[in-house]
Amino acid sequence: MKSLSIAACFALMHAGAAMAAPAITYDCDTAASHFSELVLPAPGNSFTVTGQLQINQLPPFDKYAPITRLMVGPGDIVPGGDIPNWAGFSLNALPAKMVDKSVKDDKIMLQFLNWNAAHDRKTEDFKPFGFAKAGDKLPFTLTYDGAAVTLSVAGEKTSIPLKVADPMVRIVCSTGEFLYTDLRIEKAS
Repeated sequence: MKSLSIAACFALMHAGAAMAAPAITYDCDTAASHFSELVLPAPGNSFTVTGQLQINQLPPFDKYAPITRLMVGPGDIVPGGDIPNWAGFSLNALPAKMVDKSVKDDKIMLQFLNWNAAHDRKTEDFKPFGFAKAGDKLPFTLTYDGAAVTLSVAGEKTSIPLKVADPMVRIVCSTGEFLYTDLRIEKAS
């Protein structure tokens, strides 16, 4: 009877360890002309990052436009440091009246997405896409397989070659409040 109890406890512990970790909520709120960065460990060289992203609010700004970026990069870079090789996407936002002078409402925002990458510190240019309304939750999936980052955001998909040692997931936010919900980083099977 005692061996059965020990076996049952071992099975329950193993099942609990195999269950998915709880999702992360990250409210990335930065003042105008400031930025913050969150560096999250990745479970090896092959993983998937999923979640939803939305803009909550934009502060008045003059120099730097509001932006958040989710990317994969090497793990040996200190937070805030220069990252030579990385790939991911960004969500950019502007008050609509900055683009269309006929808009008078300060709360109407223009949001757009970009694929982003740098190879040997040279950034790639990608066209913006995925215009969305303020408050919309944009679901995303980022998969890294050791050779490329495959991205899916707001119905758009791409793959960007990337090879980095000890990959980490980085979230950078500047000049606004961006909310990441249901954020999960899971080892690819």
